[in-house]
Amino acid sequence: MKNLFLFVFLLIGFPCVSQVKVQPGMEIFDAKWLTDRTWKMNMVMVSNGSSRELGIIQNDWRKKGGELEIITQVVLPGLPPQSWVDSLTVDWLTLAPIRHKSVNMQRDILINYGSKVDGYYLDKGTKVKTPFSYSVKEPVFDSGFYLSLFQLMFLESIDSPIEVNIFDFKPEGKQGVLKAFITNVEIGWHTSKTGEKIEVWIVESYDTIGNQNKTISYISKSTRNLIKQETLDNQGNGMILEIIYP
Repeated sequence: MKNLFLFVFLLIGFPCVSQVKVQPGMEIFDAKWLTDRTWKMNMVMVSNGSSRELGIIQNDWRKKGGELEIITQVVLPGLPPQSWVDSLTVDWLTLAPIRHKSVNMQRDILINYGSKVDGYYLDKGTKVKTPFSYSVKEPVFDSGFYLSLFQLMFLESIDSPIEVNIFDFKPEGKQGVLKAFITNVEIGWHTSKTGEKIEVWIVESYDTIGNQNKTISYISKSTRNLIKQETLDNQGNGMILEIIYP
């Protein structure tokens, strides 16, 4: 019965509600899309009308017991293998984060999630290790996962805006519980580099971590693969990720 009421609530598009908050544990995603996945994306930096390929991001989702392990490797030319690896573990049923470890040439980050959120940030240049501990009043998603959450949501039932609580930590930046927002969801078409036309969900979002630049995610309607993602400022500068087909 609870699921029926929730489905009706989602289907009618959150009427008379200006903004809906999404949290771990809410039944806002379709379990059929929560599958083991592996895909690669090109990273392209856009600046002043020109573009330059930076490297490749490899994404792996693997179910291990009651958990989902998300491994993201950033492969940059000239760097040894395994130089930049993010490892995030989330609860399979609720998508609540459990542990996040990120290691690269410049810094290490460890975040443990529970009744409080604690961990450390190690700057490898200055050798300064900054511990942190936060009490959180509401469940949060990890800041490195919320864009992936869009691949799992009932996108056909969303009437934006949607608010998402996320956690992020940078010693010299914003820290603690921050917010992300879905501002628009629509259906469109994306043409791949090979000329293939793919029907996609186009999801517009932004977060309060940095400069609040808009991110546009193009998600395959039939597979929920992330096809393309653009995070650009008002001058069109920023980062574009695009899937690499086998």
